[in-house]
Amino acid sequence: MSSASDQCSPLPPALDGLTVLDVSRVLAGPYCSMLLADLGATVVKIERPPCGDDTRAWGPPYLGDRDLGLSA
Repeated sequence: MSSASDQCSPLPPALDGLTVLDVSRVLAGPYCSMLLADLGATVVKIERPPCGDDTRAWGPPYLGDRDLGLSA
């Protein structure tokens, strides 16, 4: 006799097989692409040459010797 767990196979991710072309810049667009990838989509990110996404040049959120805590 087999158990129910022996008969069930895991479901593929919700967006498995979907390919997303990401040409967005800065925060909201890349964040959305990350969420789509987390749900199983293949994300291809296109960045502008020669420097890539603007956020690559941003540093950590520091002001002098203090950390900045930001929330929206």
